[in-house]
Amino acid sequence: MSDGGPAFPVLDGRSWGVAPSKGMSLRDWFAGQALSSLFTLEHVQSWERDEFSAAAEYAYQVADAMLKARGSEG
Repeated sequence: MSDGGPAFPVLDGRSWGVAPSKGMSLRDWFAGQALSSLFTLEHVQSWERDEFSAAAEYAYQVADAMLKARGSEG
């Protein structure tokens, strides 16, 4: 499966004095957005460690669905 390519590519890093970078993948960006929305739930403070792992896996499932919906699936 494709990662959607770079989310925030830096093609000319010289303008910031850093090496050029592809940045994070669009898949990682989508997953982060999905995960952050889960942490707005009121009961998240009572979650156990395994629930955080499940939430992270769910976030990547959401990201994969978003990539598929936009046609970036490889």
